[in-house]
Amino acid sequence: AITDDMNAQDLHDQLKVLSADLLAVEYMDYLRGHIIGHPQDEALVTIAPKIAKTEARIDWKRPAREIFCQIRGLAMGPTAFAVRDSKNLKFHKVRVRVLGHVNKLPGEIIDVGQQNFVVACGSDAIEVLELQPESKSKMSAADYLRGYPTKVGDVLT
Repeated sequence: AITDDMNAQDLHDQLKVLSADLLAVEYMDYLRGHIIGHPQDEALVTIAPKIAKTEARIDWKRPAREIFCQIRGLAMGPTAFAVRDSKNLKFHKVRVRVLGHVNKLPGEIIDVGQQNFVVACGSDAIEVLELQPESKSKMSAADYLRGYPTKVGDVLT
């Protein structure tokens, strides 16, 4: 099961272990002749293009759940980002805050606490827990707030 606490890297690490176990069993069955391969139908093949950096930019007009999934899905790169004060801000760990319709601009910071801050989305909001300012290391939102003054009404684009 894929939980909301997992991102692409976590899923990759779990599947790596599971696939190694599965491969050991299935490959031996194949070598023994218990499993027979079938040719792949080339007409059903699809090619997934490389994810472009432009796809990593967060569109705050989208629902919070979609943004949450974008951040989790791009954890292995390119990392989901927004812009604050002309600098990229990468997002590593967030939660959805269910608020329904928010009467704020998408991308507007609507709450700032000691440990995190909340950003308005098209519907609901994103609670930021871990992020990375441009040219800096990944950090908790609490550490970010200590080093980067943030107030309600600031906007991320």
